Amino acid sequence: MTTESPEIRLRAAAPSDADDVIALSIETFRAEHAPSQRAFHERQAEWREGKSPTVVARNGDGAFLGYAFSRPNQAGVFERTDGQVAVLTQVAVVPDARGRGVGAALVSRSLTTLRMLGYSIASAQMQADVAPWYARQGWTIYPPGHVKAWIEPHIEQDDDWHPDLPAGSFSPILTINRLPDFPVLAEIQLTNDKPLLEAFYPGALDEDSNARRGLDAIAMHVTSKPSDSRHIPPALAAMMIATSGIPADLRAILEPLAIDIS
Repeated sequence: MTTESPEIRLRAAAPSDADDVIALSIETFRAEHAPSQRAFHERQAEWREGKSPTVVARNGDGAFLGYAFSRPNQAGVFERTDGQVAVLTQVAVVPDARGRGVGAALVSRSLTTLRMLGYSIASAQMQADVAPWYARQGWTIYPPGHVKAWIEPHIEQDDDWHPDLPAGSFSPILTINRLPDFPVLAEIQLTNDKPLLEAFYPGALDEDSNARRGLDAIAMHVTSKPSDSRHIPPALAAMMIATSGIPADLRAILEPLAIDIS
């Protein structure tokens, strides 16, 4: 590959990009974080339906320069495709093209695509030495080890969590899991729409412990700012009241909002 500054041509990934993308993913993030051939091709065939784009960069001669993966935020066992938050999971540039604006171009195109797909926020988790680069691109960087819990406006998919409850009565507390290999969380706002309620906290590496910390962070937020309790769906309020260890002052705030879920 030439050492001259490459002409950057960006496009959605195609099946023909699989070998280049997978090889660079293994080189940059290790094999356990790289997609298989099958996963790559399934993603490209269904990326619009799954709102999970992959952007590829090549130069004017067609030489591969890099890629960026994005996907919906994970909520429980499913991807929240109609939610507010998307995750930029990987950005990688071949060694000869680094420092020439390829990474910034890939991220910018990814964010444009995510905005087009209806997302309001993009998040990314990274190693600490990468965070200053994201800060220069306009991202907000949080302290290492900190993650986020939040509540979004109800979407139809939320009714699948508890089909026995009245439609529209529940939305989950969403959390970002702490990743030991990528300890720094970054976010960027894509539109003016924001979560109904959010809190940042030191994450736990265990998923269940992290979810409990997220609940506690939301509880602390509501206790310190009771007016925000209006954003908590009635079934979620009832579930929070039923959780062991919920403080009495929070219980008093939530009880007028809760519905009977027994």
